[in-house]
Amino acid sequence: MFEMISERQTETARLADLRDTLLPQLMSGELDVSNIDL
Repeated sequence: MFEMISERQTETARLADLRDTLLPQLMSGELDVSNIDL
C-alpha cells in the first residue's frame, strides 16, 4: 500500500513538471498543436 502511495506521488510530480513545462509553451504559441488530430 505504501509503495502505491509513493508511486502515485512520483507520478503526480512528473505530471506537474510536464504541466509546468508544456503549458507556457502552449499558451505562447511556441508549441504548435494545430496539426494534432483528436
